[in-house]
Amino acid sequence: MPAARALFVVLVLVTAAACGTGQPISTSGGRAAVGVQLVGSVFFGSGSTAPANLEVLVENRSPAEIVVRHIRVESSGMATWGIYPAQRTFRETLSPGQVRAFPMYATAATTRRSPTEPLTVRAVVQFDSGTERFQEFFSGMVHQD
Repeated sequence: MPAARALFVVLVLVTAAACGTGQPISTSGGRAAVGVQLVGSVFFGSGSTAPANLEVLVENRSPAEIVVRHIRVESSGMATWGIYPAQRTFRETLSPGQVRAFPMYATAATTRRSPTEPLTVRAVVQFDSGTERFQEFFSGMVHQD
């Protein structure tokens, strides 16, 4: 089953690249690929806010270990719904070629009862690699199930 999970994560990264802004998933040095997926559906019910569970997918593309230090997700410029900024601190080491999903918990807000547009998300992931610090970005759309 771990091989199936890894294949799924790679497929999600490829899909995220296709659905993104037309830019590569990783917009800086290319040492790590970053993607975002919405886990489950966001259900607003009769309210205007609801939990939004996201996974930030990170693939180590460098020949050395990297450490995921901090992740921030947010949405902006949404017409009918979006998420409030959320951030978490991590200390997770990824070996070369390793892919890992990092859970992020955000609050979604809407101006409509049943928004239909896809969610646009920006994720910033900060890393350490030896004595160097760097960050990678993702900006693109994620769709509800």
